[in-house]
Amino acid sequence: MITSHLSLEPELLGFWVKCVREASNWSQEAVAASSGLDVRTIQRVEAGNSISLGSRRSLARGLGYDDVDIFQSPKFIEGVHTFLGTIRKAKEDEHYKQFPDSIRIKALRVSNMRDFEAILLANAYWFDSDCALSAEAKYAAASMFDYLKDLGDIFDELSYSDKLTYLDELQRMLSELETCNAIAFFAKRTSSFTNENWINKTPLRLDIAYLVVVPSERDIKELIVSKRASFGFSRC
Repeated sequence: MITSHLSLEPELLGFWVKCVREASNWSQEAVAASSGLDVRTIQRVEAGNSISLGSRRSLARGLGYDDVDIFQSPKFIEGVHTFLGTIRKAKEDEHYKQFPDSIRIKALRVSNMRDFEAILLANAYWFDSDCALSAEAKYAAASMFDYLKDLGDIFDELSYSDKLTYLDELQRMLSELETCNAIAFFAKRTSSFTNENWINKTPLRLDIAYLVVVPSERDIKELIVSKRASFGFSRC
């Protein structure tokens, strides 16, 4: 495996530092004293914030590495990614043992009209809003869900100019949502369905769009959904 990273990403560096510190039973104060950095810097590192190259070297020395440039070493970075990949796979395997009827699909943040258009081109929808959202954000999310559901029924029949008008309104709704400290993520997958009463048992294609609204500090990479096609609303 060849990695293109020139240095360990801030988020992974923070994770790694915390792992080493806790495995060694050190406090943040102890790491700060050993590396010659202040406690606030250690806290920033573990929170996933960037630090200077000099601070990275001091931190490596403080954690006991002979190579002060270890966090810029391609071999070390590859090892960290491999280690995390192993942990992630173990968690996935455990999840599938507990929930064998679920699958993971890649999620993307909704940021423009094209994302909304991709959602509207599906023929089934599943909407969800996080329970941690404020009442204002939940209302804004519900309004967006209702708008998308109604628009989806007629979207294919609209003229290009009308589509732009409606998509522009969705963009406005997204901005309103973000002022409520909330963001939206979407994912799509293709499934199929049939009915035992059909004379022709040929399955029909079903494109399902998933849209979730969560607090702005959350970052969703994947959605875990049921293998069986289901759609509708899920609100707190």
